[in-house]
Amino acid sequence: MPNDYSTPAPDQMDARLAPVANIASPPIVQTTSPSTAVVDPEPAPTTSINILRKLHGPRFAPGFDDNDKLVDLLTKSGASTLAEYLQKNPQK
Repeated sequence: MPNDYSTPAPDQMDARLAPVANIASPPIVQTTSPSTAVVDPEPAPTTSINILRKLHGPRFAPGFDDNDKLVDLLTKSGASTLAEYLQKNPQK
């Protein structure tokens, strides 16, 4: 007596599984090493300084609390983007 654990032939696969094959895969980020991973170049204005310190180092945004937001940093520094702030304030 055959058991129910055998793998069906491709032409006998359950039709309910067919839509799974049509799901788009997430984009793959190509990197050569973990240190060159692509990071979102402009985080949301509501991103906390704490999160940005995890990305840019503990000396990022001196004088700001961990709970302050990127928008606070940009407003106080006069920069319009994080990239502009980083260019004006290189990390040491």
